[in-house]
Amino acid sequence: MSKSLVIPKLPLGRRIREYEILIPIFEGGQGRVYIGRLWREGQPPAEQMIGRLKQRLTPEQVARYNLCVIKIPHPASKDNLRDEHIFLSNLSNPGIAHPRVIQLFKVPPDISLQRGRRPGLCFDTFEDDEGGTQENYPCLILNYEVGGSVRDLMRRFSDEALPPGAAVLIARQIAEALNHLHTVAEIVHHDIAPSNVLLRRPLGWPIPTLPECVVVDFAAADSTRYTRNREQLGQPRYRAPERRGVLSHEGIDTPPDIYSLGIVFYELLAGRAAVPTGRVTDEASRPRYMPLPPLQEKAPQLSAALCSLVMDMIDPVPANRPTAAVVIKRLDEVPERNLSAKLRGPRPPQIMRQIGAASAVLVVLSAVLVVALIRGFSPPLPPSTPTPVIATVTPLSSVTVAPTDQPTSLPTSTPALAAPTSTLAPAAPNL
Repeated sequence: MSKSLVIPKLPLGRRIREYEILIPIFEGGQGRVYIGRLWREGQPPAEQMIGRLKQRLTPEQVARYNLCVIKIPHPASKDNLRDEHIFLSNLSNPGIAHPRVIQLFKVPPDISLQRGRRPGLCFDTFEDDEGGTQENYPCLILNYEVGGSVRDLMRRFSDEALPPGAAVLIARQIAEALNHLHTVAEIVHHDIAPSNVLLRRPLGWPIPTLPECVVVDFAAADSTRYTRNREQLGQPRYRAPERRGVLSHEGIDTPPDIYSLGIVFYELLAGRAAVPTGRVTDEASRPRYMPLPPLQEKAPQLSAALCSLVMDMIDPVPANRPTAAVVIKRLDEVPERNLSAKLRGPRPPQIMRQIGAASAVLVVLSAVLVVALIRGFSPPLPPSTPTPVIATVTPLSSVTVAPTDQPTSLPTSTPALAAPTSTLAPAAPNL
């Protein structure tokens, strides 16, 4: 089978047994990953779920909508997916499950599946990109963690260093997962990287919250209980120098995971640019180990105890690296452990519309309040009345009756208006 053979992208609403495809979230060399949901009668249409997925969902909402992650491998990676399901099946057992490790999706108890179905795994028929038919094709169904990845978090900080308190907390939580995998589950992850560490819930906005990490992607894992010979996987940037070629049961040991965590921790404290990305090879075109500069040079503000721990974790000699349990213990003793580890998440996409609507309401209320205040404190105006006319009457000391030949007008009761002051003179009687 050709390694270039792939399964084409699946459209919105494509049903895989009882699961329904919603949106793609990742595509890599091993396959594609989608957000999906457990299909049930009476649910909102798939088109309506797209808008909800763009909001800041909580784990409670994820459970209410029956959301999950659907991992569909390329044909050449089907065996890796089956192996991953075996590892996660063991890790989902009540005695082995851990809150820092991803779990298989569990169907609610009120939904009955076909008898004999294995949790977290379903099979269907797909068409490949060459027109062939892939029957009995496996798909992995996982829990959906809504907070994004640590890699997304680093991008939000423009690949610069995170606050030391937050970096220490994230590294400690990853170390908790590795300690459980190494000592209880007897599994080596072999692919610890920022993109394989997810946040269980979105970080708070505008009030910051503590990150809660979950380790995912066990396609490259090995176990003393289940060994296999297969092609080496994992990202070269975080791969331990002793990991070369094809792995076998002889290569199952825990120091490679500590080295990978050390590189991630180095990036969180000093910035991603502090770790060189260039690939240096030897004469046989194999990657050659290039030691990193001391962390104290890249981040002089950090304590000597913290820098010493990180450099011990990325020691080129596997035997010199501490175990995950020792990493946890030493992290609890560094001064940065007492610093604030809360982070503020990205601004929700719908928040600007809410702020705009609230601002418009506030402007209207402010205008109404200003008008009310002006009216409340202004003195009342007097009622509108005509301006009275003031007449001055000058009494006469005596009346002299003189004969006249011209008739005079009769007296009137309305005073005559004159300029500033008017004098009312009685008319002579008509004889």
